[in-house]
Amino acid sequence: SVQSFLVQTSILERLNASLCNALTGRADSQTMLEELERNNLFLTALDDQRRWYRYHHLFADVLRHRLTEKSPTALIELHLRASEWFENEGLITEAVNHALAKQDWERAARLMEHASESLRQRGEIATLTNWIQALPESLRHSHPGLCLTYARGLLNVARYAEAEMFALKAEHWLANHAQVNDPKNDSLLGKTLALRAQFANTRNEFTQAIELAQRAE
Repeated sequence: SVQSFLVQTSILERLNASLCNALTGRADSQTMLEELERNNLFLTALDDQRRWYRYHHLFADVLRHRLTEKSPTALIELHLRASEWFENEGLITEAVNHALAKQDWERAARLMEHASESLRQRGEIATLTNWIQALPESLRHSHPGLCLTYARGLLNVARYAEAEMFALKAEHWLANHAQVNDPKNDSLLGKTLALRAQFANTRNEFTQAIELAQRAE
């Protein structure tokens, strides 16, 4: 019972009772976590309330290796359950990471789009671009919000040509696939055109920059 609990929860960077219950199907994970801590089974509490814990990273590596070797199908299901739990709790970063680990690209892309604006405002551009780079290229191109986010990330590291290419991909998708008068898509198109105006301005193409800015407005 203890071995099964350890292996199933080894995919987690941090764990609590509710999350462990979701992964294992148990109802007594808090008791199990407290018992593991008392028995010094490589478990450390992360707060004084004993709500969040983590395994020693080497111990977790051994457990994950065993899980990967013996139950690869279970590994995929566990990442899905973890992603769903973190999404329900509003912890989108961890939800995305588990969706990527499961290679559930559509789920990961949806979560990234949901989180992109708040992460960008917090300056976590590297996290966003690394996430988007992990997606298949075809999927990136069919999500205009991700194209726009990626373009902004590339702009921050002065990769202007690539950034403009992704902005154009976002505009092209919206022009050909988006529903007419959809406020979300209209907002995305406005942001994309504004970014393209910025690129034109840096090339001293002022007439085009003004035209794009007016369309954006």
